[in-house]
Amino acid sequence: MATSRILDCFAISDLASGKAKYVEAVIQLSSHIQLIVPAVSLVAGLSRIEDGEYGAVKALMNLPATSLIDTSDTVDTIIMLARKGHLKPPHRSIIAAIVGDAGKRYNAPVLTSDPGPLQRLWPEGLVDAYVLR
Repeated sequence: MATSRILDCFAISDLASGKAKYVEAVIQLSSHIQLIVPAVSLVAGLSRIEDGEYGAVKALMNLPATSLIDTSDTVDTIIMLARKGHLKPPHRSIIAAIVGDAGKRYNAPVLTSDPGPLQRLWPEGLVDAYVLR
């Protein structure tokens, strides 16, 4: 088992809505794994959440095993992908590029319910996809 998981914006918003029991199960393992939240995942995930659904996200961010990482240093990666024509609107592909780059740097799978953009941008990257129930 990998010792870390990168949470993308879908993992954040699915956790908040209670739709993703798998995300909840991964978080229960936080005494054994590191949970890495790129700043862009947190911001984009929060934008997808209804008012009043912030409790689980607050709890996640207060766990000792959770690290919020600054992703501003991935600008060069974004520019390279954009020049190659790999980034297309909407912003999902840009967020996927940033989160996928974090996955590469930390050698950790990205936890997501939307693996498509990540797999297109980083076919060699690790993705821990789950299905909403």
